[in-house]
Amino acid sequence: MAKLTTCGTCGHQVSSTATQCPNCGQKFKKKTSIFTWVIAGVIGVPFLFGIFKGASTEQTAQNQQQAVVSSSPVSSSPMTSESNWGYDVDTDKMRGTKVYYAGTASINNADFQFPYNGESHLHIQIRKMNDKNEVLLTIDKGQFDCGMDDCIVAIKFDNEAIKNYSFGEADSGRNDVLFLHSDVNAFINKLKKSNTVTVEPKFFQEGKRQFEFKTSGLEWKH
Repeated sequence: MAKLTTCGTCGHQVSSTATQCPNCGQKFKKKTSIFTWVIAGVIGVPFLFGIFKGASTEQTAQNQQQAVVSSSPVSSSPMTSESNWGYDVDTDKMRGTKVYYAGTASINNADFQFPYNGESHLHIQIRKMNDKNEVLLTIDKGQFDCGMDDCIVAIKFDNEAIKNYSFGEADSGRNDVLFLHSDVNAFINKLKKSNTVTVEPKFFQEGKRQFEFKTSGLEWKH
C-alpha cells in the first residue's frame, strides 16, 4: 500500500508513488529503490573489476616484455644487408674492462656423420681481451682434428694464393674451437680488405671440409 507524502511546493498530501502533485502540478523525481541499487551493485562491481583486471594484466604483460627486451644482449653494431659481420661488447662493470667481439658465419655448411649430423657452419671470430687481439675458428657441431701438433688450416683470401695458417686448440680442451697462433693483426687486416675467404680445416673422422665466407665490410678498430 502506497504511503502519503507532502508536496514540497504546495503542502498538499500526495501518494508516495505519484510522479506529479495533483494540486499544483509539481513533478517529483522518481526515487531509486534499495533493491535496484543492490542489483546494480551485484552486476556492476564484477564488471568494473573485470575491466580493471584486464587493464592491469595487459600492463603487466607489457612490462614483462619490456624487461625481456632490455635484458637481451644487444649488438653494438648489428648486421646489415651490406655486411655479414656482427659485433658485440661484453662489459665487466666490477673491473671496468671490456671485451670486444666480431664474428661471421660461413655461407655454406657441412653435414657430418652421427652424432654431429645436420647443418654445421664454421665461424670466424675476432676478440679483443686484455688489450690483445685473437682470431678464432669455431664449428657449430663437430670436432677439429689437430693430431699431435698444431692444426694447419689452408685459407684463401679472394683470388690470392692458398696459405697455410697454424692454429691451436683451446687450453680448456674444447675441440670445437681453434686459436690462430701468430700474425693475428696481419690476419685481421687481410679480413678487412677481402671480399671472400675460403677456409679448409680438418675434422675428426670427416677429413678436410671447405667453408666459404663473405667478409667485406669488417669494421675493427680495436
